Amino acid sequence: MSAASSPLSMMLADDWPTTSIAAGVSAAPVRHAVDLARLFPVEGGDWSDRLVVETRRQLAGCLAWVEMDLRRILAQAPALAGALGPMPDAVGWTTLSAHPALMGPELVAHMRLRAGLGLLLRQQGAPGDMDAGVSEPADFSAGGEPDLADCAAALAMAEGRWAAPGLQDGPIKPDMPAEYFAELVWIAAASLCAAMIRAGTAAVDNILEAVDAAGAAMLARHDEGAGALGLADRLVRMAGAQADEPTLLGRALEQRRFLLFGALAARRLRLPTPVVMAALVDGPLLQVAALCHAIGGGPADYGLMLMALRPVRPALGDAMILSETERYAALTAAEADAVVAMLRVAAPLREGLAQIARLARP
Repeated sequence: MSAASSPLSMMLADDWPTTSIAAGVSAAPVRHAVDLARLFPVEGGDWSDRLVVETRRQLAGCLAWVEMDLRRILAQAPALAGALGPMPDAVGWTTLSAHPALMGPELVAHMRLRAGLGLLLRQQGAPGDMDAGVSEPADFSAGGEPDLADCAAALAMAEGRWAAPGLQDGPIKPDMPAEYFAELVWIAAASLCAAMIRAGTAAVDNILEAVDAAGAAMLARHDEGAGALGLADRLVRMAGAQADEPTLLGRALEQRRFLLFGALAARRLRLPTPVVMAALVDGPLLQVAALCHAIGGGPADYGLMLMALRPVRPALGDAMILSETERYAALTAAEADAVVAMLRVAAPLREGLAQIARLARP
């Protein structure tokens, strides 16, 4: 394999285009600044319109849920009696819209992934259809642990929540990994805290103490394992050897059960499920091709996978899918394995190698 077609150089085919950066985010890392400019555009962004709308809806909805819960806890604090009354609704979203740099790059990436998966799951055969939603994991229950079917049903319900359409300001259950939930909690807490201090409705020290305690209480009871990503991993772990049944991957993809598909592929390739899902949603097509190749998919399987990814990849028209399928036929096992190996390493190492390769370009 030539240096020009090495996994590292091919991995860089998705270089981020120059874009207008929103005010106040110049100190953020470059990719994060580009993300923020796309999510809160100054003169428009180049995410697909559907992905921008859905990412904003997921972010606003999860933040609204967190703020509602935080307000409920604060309303029980005697020192803040009546302090929340004058506060407008959705203080957190208003604050975040005005100051996007409050979000870290990992939270933005998770919300983009969540939005992309929601769009993918809305396709025909998604878990909103209960027959399609539970038939695949029900296969695991034969001879398995007694609560395997319960976990499968919980995953179908969680996927349904992610896929359900709704208004931008409608609360959405923040069933997400703990680190992203914590960031949302402290964004909401800081927004409410600042608003109450400005309003002067209670003593500053009382506000700080109550908000700090409320945020800590929310973090203490958060169960990240109840989220869709956690449930998909748990289901596959519980299934054990049954998860290696050869036809499961194809049937999960056919039913558009992308989280189940991602967890099954992750098990076979020794990758974290979020890494597999991120590659499918917005990774370079080389990563998608490498994943498909590494799990044993042929050109026809790759073409079907690209068709299934159209909701988050609008550039995948019929002609492009045909072209990419032809290119896929030339991909060797060694090349695919090298790309997958790169996905196994820590993200900072992968990003550092990518940056070094960019700087080394003539």
